[in-house]
Amino acid sequence: MEIVELARYLTPLPEEAMQRNAAIQRVRDVVACIWPEAQVKVFGSFATGLYLPTSDIDAVVLGSGCEDVPQGLKALASALHRKHLAKDIQVITKAKVPIIKFEETESCYKFDISFDVANGPEAAESVRALMDVLPPMRHLVMVLKVFLHQRDLNEVYAGGLGSYALLVLVAAFLQLHPSRQPSRRFGKGPSKPEDLEQNLGILLIDFFRLYGRTLNTYDVGVSCRNGGAYIKKSASGFYSSERPYLLAVEDPCDPTNDLARNSYNISRVRAAFEYAYLRMVAPSSPKESILARVLRLDPVLFMRTPVAHPESPQRPHKKSRKKRKSESPAAQEAAEKQNKKKRKHRERSLSLEEEGAAPAAREDTRNPSHPLSPAPIARSGQDGHRRSRRREAQGLEAADGIAGHSGSSNASGSRHIRFD
Repeated sequence: MEIVELARYLTPLPEEAMQRNAAIQRVRDVVACIWPEAQVKVFGSFATGLYLPTSDIDAVVLGSGCEDVPQGLKALASALHRKHLAKDIQVITKAKVPIIKFEETESCYKFDISFDVANGPEAAESVRALMDVLPPMRHLVMVLKVFLHQRDLNEVYAGGLGSYALLVLVAAFLQLHPSRQPSRRFGKGPSKPEDLEQNLGILLIDFFRLYGRTLNTYDVGVSCRNGGAYIKKSASGFYSSERPYLLAVEDPCDPTNDLARNSYNISRVRAAFEYAYLRMVAPSSPKESILARVLRLDPVLFMRTPVAHPESPQRPHKKSRKKRKSESPAAQEAAEKQNKKKRKHRERSLSLEEEGAAPAAREDTRNPSHPLSPAPIARSGQDGHRRSRRREAQGLEAADGIAGHSGSSNASGSRHIRFD
């Protein structure tokens, strides 16, 4: 239930989708001024609906007729700069796929744009097809993206695990889960989608166990093509003698492409998965939030209005219901002061330290200060406030009381273009 509620809470709001579409249209207008016949196609997490409030927008310019891609990227960077539509512009021409990275000025959304690479939209189509036949995939991906984001392990340029590679790992895991194997189903014949384990908590623990401590990444890779399979790295051409420990993830749209070949910090990712597995299977009290052991309240991700449940309309909290007629004005004023004090306390408790996850060894997994746990909440010197923060961080239910807006603030910053 926790996983379902968290995924629902992180479901993009209509306002967020409108803001992102408006930002994309502004970029399209700039591209049309340079190449009138070109099309800007969006792919990645925004196209699949699996994006977080902090996720970048991935797009590709198709049909521009630009023969010199680096020069085309520089022309786009100059146009965006002249129109004051982008800041922190970075043109990366030496990568395998040259791209331009920038932050859209009005919405503050970050963009990654490439030229004439059509496999991005195709990958989004394949991901949507996988989600249709694997219903638990959406919920697991949302939780795992938050998990990696809070440990700074979600960016490929920093050696982390990219979103597309994570999607393939989740899809292959679900396709090959033991609950779908004939030996576990008493020889009922070929497996069906409904045979898959339906308990999301069990699936999440099994995912952490498989990719954190069970999978032999030196010899074996993962594929979600043709129903999922474990592949030999040497036979697929994914084995690297210099870095044999790397995880191999086959691109379902291009079997020759290893999606995790640049994830040089995969050891940290696997250590984080193993740590999460050990934390989640450790003894717990009946009312304890297991998910809160591996995720923390994050103001960037959680300060947003939750989506109403489709089957049950939201009811106001007991304390926010209409006051009884019997209450005196003095009692109402005292209650209002108490609520204001609680709001201020919550704001102070959500000020977090910027602390990434460190690589790590197997230490006491029940210790919240373990290096692979998410960055801790900042503490003051007062013991009462410290205990309140600790209690507030125990469960994700506290996030339901946090309302706000994310992703659209106009942060000021110097505009500059950097060419790498």
